[in-house]
Amino acid sequence: MRTLKYALIAVVALVVLVAGGAFVFLSTLDLNQYKPQIEQAVKDRTGRTLKLQGDIKAALFPSLGADIGKVSLTERGSDQEFLSLDLAHASVAVLPLLHGEVVVDKIRLKGLKANVVKGKDGKFNFDDLLQASADQPAEAKPAEKKEGPKNEGTVKFEVAGVDIEDSSASYRDLASGKSLAVSGLRLSTGRLGERADGKLQFAAALKGTNPALDLKAELRGDYRVDLGAKTYVLTKVDGSVKGTLEKNAIEATLTAPSIDISADKASGEAVNASFKLKGAR
Repeated sequence: MRTLKYALIAVVALVVLVAGGAFVFLSTLDLNQYKPQIEQAVKDRTGRTLKLQGDIKAALFPSLGADIGKVSLTERGSDQEFLSLDLAHASVAVLPLLHGEVVVDKIRLKGLKANVVKGKDGKFNFDDLLQASADQPAEAKPAEKKEGPKNEGTVKFEVAGVDIEDSSASYRDLASGKSLAVSGLRLSTGRLGERADGKLQFAAALKGTNPALDLKAELRGDYRVDLGAKTYVLTKVDGSVKGTLEKNAIEATLTAPSIDISADKASGEAVNASFKLKGAR
């Protein structure tokens, strides 16, 4: 028995030593040394040029994630920029994973720029990326167990919040001549999940052609969501849209103490809305 006891202690000590060594190795691993390989892999796979100009910082505990800065991706076979960002942060809390819960820390995107184009053939300039993903070989599915009761646990997914700032996006339809540019985009949310509540803030400037528009929009309020019950509650809502639409001055506002939306009805408490449209002189 004493021999077995010492053997078990030795095994546990070995496991702890290996795990500790792996943690130290991964925590001190410099991912920046692999940037050339990552850029080349993207080039080979997509025909696009990926530039990782900023540092890549990884974290293991208490959250598993990374900070990435100064990234850009070109169009396929071109030097024209398709997507870029100044900073991105996302991480997943480690301990909740042991309980079947995916809890993502606050996602941050700063300086995001996206250029979306729909060609005259009806294809978008990102269709090749979707096709490349679809062409990847499917992973072999494990054999289904025919014996024993099924134990299908539900994975709980939550995001602590989303912060997007100083971002922009543009869209052009080469067939119709329509275009839309969104600039000064700011979006901030609280917790997101099957059941969640928090504060929402949104602001952006929009310019477009066909129809011609030049608008600034803002929205803020509190929210409460229950996806299982299909209920959505907005409180302290305050929103506005101001600018021009086809050379007509437009001004719209919305305020409401509460807006309650469920699967079969919607109700509100003292919703106040105004809309003014003034033609060009």
